[in-house]
Order: sequence, then C-alpha cells, then structure tokens
Amino acid sequence: ALFSAGFAAAGLTAQPVHAEGVQGTMDFHLAVAESSSCNADDLKIWNGGVKSKMPQLMADCVTKTEEVLGPPAIWSDRCIQRFARGPGEGQNCMSNCVLAGAKLSKSCSKCFGALAQCTFENCASKCLRADSPECGACTGQYCIPAYEACSGLPK
Repeated sequence: ALFSAGFAAAGLTAQPVHAEGVQGTMDFHLAVAESSSCNADDLKIWNGGVKSKMPQLMADCVTKTEEVLGPPAIWSDRCIQRFARGPGEGQNCMSNCVLAGAKLSKSCSKCFGALAQCTFENCASKCLRADSPECGACTGQYCIPAYEACSGLPK
C-alpha cells in the first residue's frame, strides 16, 4: 500500500540471520541511537515481532483504520481520508494508528506518521505500487533518512 511503501523501501522487513556453525537463528538486538525518538522498550517490541508486521499494519492504517483502532472508529476515520483533509491530519492519524496497533511509544509512533506523510507529499504517484523501484528510489531520497534518524530502529 502507498503509505507502507516508505517502510518497504527502507529495507525494514524481517530477515532471520544465520551464522555458520550455529544451529538455529541468531537474533541480534541492536541498541537504538541515544538521540532517537524510540526507546529501549520500543526496541524490545520491535524485535519481538512488530518489525515483520509493520508494513501490513501501516497499510491497514491507511484503508482499515477502524479495524486497527476498534470502536468507536468508523470508515471516515481512515487515514487515507485524513491525508486528503489537510496538513498534519494524515500524519497524526498514522501515528495514532501505529501507537494503537504496535504498542510503540508515542514518540516512536510519530516517526511512522512522519514517514507516511513524507511518502504522501513526495512520492504518492510513484508509490501506487509500494514495491516498485520508483517508489523505493523516491522514498529513499526524500523520506527514509529522516525516518531512520527519527526512529533509530535497526533495519
């Protein structure tokens, strides 16, 4: 989906890391940068399974916000409609949806809202197919550096 495009372009997908001579999968827990908006608790949540679910969560926040937030949210609360309403509304919607759906801290969730806003403002026409090379190039140029600096979360 359009607003999870920036996330996919950042290479933020779950990939098990295997080391020769070691049985099973090694899980490397990297520390978040001290200046980032995400904290140690966010990192635990991230490494605990949210990382692999985030692209779908962000896609659901765009078109199925009411399913993520639950009652009393309704179809008009969908983030896709909020992006069209005016500056900041879509970003706030996505931040709140990620906060509710992923249980990350408010400050960390704001990084995902900013990523979605940047994708909407700079790359919407290139990201109609989120996995397209054009989308990856656009979000890589305009959105990913700020997202990475904001979140400090490992890829």
